[in-house]
Amino acid sequence: MRDSRRRIVLAGLGLPLWRVGPTAWAQTQVVIRPKIGIVTFRGQTDVEQGFKSYLESQGIQPVYLEYDLARDNSKLPGIVAALNQQKPDLVLTWGTSVTLGAVGAYAGFKPSPDVKINDAVRLNCPVVFALVAAPVSSGIVPELQFNKRAITGVYHVAELESQLQAISNYRPFKTLGMLYNPAENNSAVTHQLLEDVLKAQGKTLRVERADLDASGKPMPDNLPQKVKALKDAGAQWLYLPPDSFVGVHAAKTVIPAAHDLGLPTFASTEQLMDAGALIGLICSYFEVGQFAGFKAKQIVQAKQFAGEIPVETLKTFSLVINPMKAKVLGLTPPLQMFGVAKFKS
Repeated sequence: MRDSRRRIVLAGLGLPLWRVGPTAWAQTQVVIRPKIGIVTFRGQTDVEQGFKSYLESQGIQPVYLEYDLARDNSKLPGIVAALNQQKPDLVLTWGTSVTLGAVGAYAGFKPSPDVKINDAVRLNCPVVFALVAAPVSSGIVPELQFNKRAITGVYHVAELESQLQAISNYRPFKTLGMLYNPAENNSAVTHQLLEDVLKAQGKTLRVERADLDASGKPMPDNLPQKVKALKDAGAQWLYLPPDSFVGVHAAKTVIPAAHDLGLPTFASTEQLMDAGALIGLICSYFEVGQFAGFKAKQIVQAKQFAGEIPVETLKTFSLVINPMKAKVLGLTPPLQMFGVAKFKS
């Protein structure tokens, strides 16, 4: 397997195992060539590589129709129209904004005021999504197990309770800070869910939203000031949500600003951990793609209806600590974490 990193199941978090292996599913005997569309938000990632790798390992050699939004959601209606003309067997969509924009919300979904849904376009083929943090709360599917929509997929973020427990195990806190892009549906949903969970725990969430320009795009210029505002408001940790905008600016701006203030950072995704966060509870993007490939195989080979294929996550997550950041911050990991955590080199 490409990602040979040691993975763990954190004691008490209830995260069952999912692995890719030669005996996990039946091997394909016949080479088939379905037509598969791929729509990405910020270019190729390990998700698409894992997706293609899994299908290839199963003897499936698709004809790929690949499109990238280059972070510009205004391109999506044209891409959807082009795919509908090309009539793929299924489409892989990357992230909440792309998925929700391509399929719309399910009937009866009532979004929070922060969540914006474009109902102008629809893919008319089965959809497998990946890198969606909260597929039910964001309006993509009404439930995880079965739905009447021709949609299934893989979400990639650990349960919020598990993430918060990992933070508390490292250093207890009463106030958590979160910076996010309000133009991303995924982030608005995460904000709402995180606030609810923390309130139930008797803790406080402080938030700062990226400023938007006249066209509705987030502006990165004052992100350090946003981080400082969170620190000044009493935040003891900076929570980095599954947010593409924050992810782009995490390594050079957001995380350095936080650490310069002595504010430790928690990564909810592999991208954010790689950007230099102190600690994260994450799963591999490559394996997310492989799992999405497994679901695609059920559609193109077994001819299963996508809505009957459960939406799932890789319930094996790695607790990762960056020892260099711990040293700079003067926050030595607790001894009990040394036996379970992976230390980033």
